[in-house]
Amino acid sequence: MASNLIGKKKALLLQGPIGSFFRTLAQTLEESGCEAFQVAFNAGDLANARWRNTYCYNLGRDNWRNWFEQFLIEKEISVVIIFGCERYQHSVARELCAKLNIPVLALEEGYIRPGYITAEWGGNNWRSPAADLPVKTILKTKRTEERSTIKRKNFGKIVWLGFLYYNIRALGRPYFSRAMYHKTRPIVPEALKWIRNYYRWLTGKKRNRETADALLGSLKGSFFFIPLQVSDDQQLTEAGEGWDNDKLIKRAVSSFLSHAPADTLLVFKLHPMERGHSNDLKRIQQFAARNNASHRILVIDDGPLGELVKVSRGMITINSTSGLSALLHQVPIAVLGKAIYRRPELATCIETQSDLDQFWTTAKACDPKIAEGFRNCLFNIALLPGDYYLDAHRQEAADEILQKISA
Repeated sequence: MASNLIGKKKALLLQGPIGSFFRTLAQTLEESGCEAFQVAFNAGDLANARWRNTYCYNLGRDNWRNWFEQFLIEKEISVVIIFGCERYQHSVARELCAKLNIPVLALEEGYIRPGYITAEWGGNNWRSPAADLPVKTILKTKRTEERSTIKRKNFGKIVWLGFLYYNIRALGRPYFSRAMYHKTRPIVPEALKWIRNYYRWLTGKKRNRETADALLGSLKGSFFFIPLQVSDDQQLTEAGEGWDNDKLIKRAVSSFLSHAPADTLLVFKLHPMERGHSNDLKRIQQFAARNNASHRILVIDDGPLGELVKVSRGMITINSTSGLSALLHQVPIAVLGKAIYRRPELATCIETQSDLDQFWTTAKACDPKIAEGFRNCLFNIALLPGDYYLDAHRQEAADEILQKISA
């Protein structure tokens, strides 16, 4: 445990990952000599926070800017920590902190998982400091040693923590402003959709396994890969440039059938958190059947994403972080929305329908030296070992964040 590294600094934690990570982080900061404050925007936030120095905000969006600016000044905050830089309260916070010259550390899920969290100054994804690095800087960045030893995936823990968080949030709804929710999902329908998610996972295991085995075996190298995203994720809604899953499915299938080589397949992978919330699997299958293309268009909602990406002919995505896997495996990638890797040196940046139509036959991987250098930049700038959700690695993540703030 680091100690006395940041002296009398005052840190403000806004909304964090579901679960108790921000409580752990606040305690870690205070043990180092930094006074830590936290804001709770709903009962779920409050249940996971420490009571000490935690302030409830329930005045809606209209008052947030003034309230937050006054809080920063009165408490003499010297660093702000957020999770998800596109959330309304965090977007306003970044703007005001820039005005007051207060650094903002933006956390996200790890660009490379499992084993890492993302922690960047200023913003994540397309707002990341890594997004605009000159090619010369990328090329000369040396390979860093991968420090994480975490192999365990955290999906099951996230589902359980999410169940607790959203139920508690619903119970406290009369006392907080719904305008500050980053996702507004009614609790009963949400619970039913997660039950459906489990049912679909259970009943689809055989189909998914057989499809994945075929793609990794006899169909290796013959398919283009499209990972769909969570439909209300703010990375998609705020930085998708007007694209969503529905539009991507329709445009990609139409373009693929008209312009892709006849011996290729198109594979969609549903996001596991979206499996119970959408009917995309049935919709894609029906769309393929109407176009007499069921033999060329496949859907999978479970399977080894990294391994599938590695043996694909190319990837098309709006702005999924799985695009980084394509880069690291030297797989051509077409990107439609704003993304950390949306630059011509790394990806085919889709601007028009014609760009997408041509990708099926002109797809080309980026220079492996640039891809490797970009990976190195991510490890240097953005990635820290640890996990927000797994008990065994939560403290490790907090300690790493402390070190980053102290540097």
